[in-house]
Amino acid sequence: MTNRPYETSCALCDYPLQDAAAATAKRKEWDALPATIREEQEKAFDRMRLGTTEHRNWLKSHRVVHAILGGLLLSLPMNFSVFFASLWSIPIDLAVGAAAGLLLNRQRGGSWQGLGVFVLAAVVSVILRAPFINMSEYLKGYWFFTCFAVMIVSAGGYMMGMKLDYEHRDHSMTS
Repeated sequence: MTNRPYETSCALCDYPLQDAAAATAKRKEWDALPATIREEQEKAFDRMRLGTTEHRNWLKSHRVVHAILGGLLLSLPMNFSVFFASLWSIPIDLAVGAAAGLLLNRQRGGSWQGLGVFVLAAVVSVILRAPFINMSEYLKGYWFFTCFAVMIVSAGGYMMGMKLDYEHRDHSMTS
């Protein structure tokens, strides 16, 4: 949490957190704390806000990298699962994966968000590749390999989301 208990709106996105009366009551409680504890808490909130701001800046500066990684994360397993039978699906998967990577970046990561975004991207990939592959052959057995590819893509999305989320955690709070 980067906001002090007595703030009415988020310091980063200006989202309303509480009404003015509740904030005033919490401010009175805050001011009643001993000065040393209040100073220590102010420093902790400042450190958390700085960490969150640095993480958001890091995410903004790495959007292209996350788009490329998302494209590769989706395209390689999904196309390998059908043994690169359709070259037309490669750019489609790259585009869908890049969009998934960008969406995960804008959501600021999260392991479960990464899993969900990339499972959805894998399903979209399967739907969009259907016109470019021989569906009768695909349904005879290649769908089984696609299931493994979806599992790999979802695990990769989980890990990517966890990495994006983990970067902003303030590990110095317990020291």
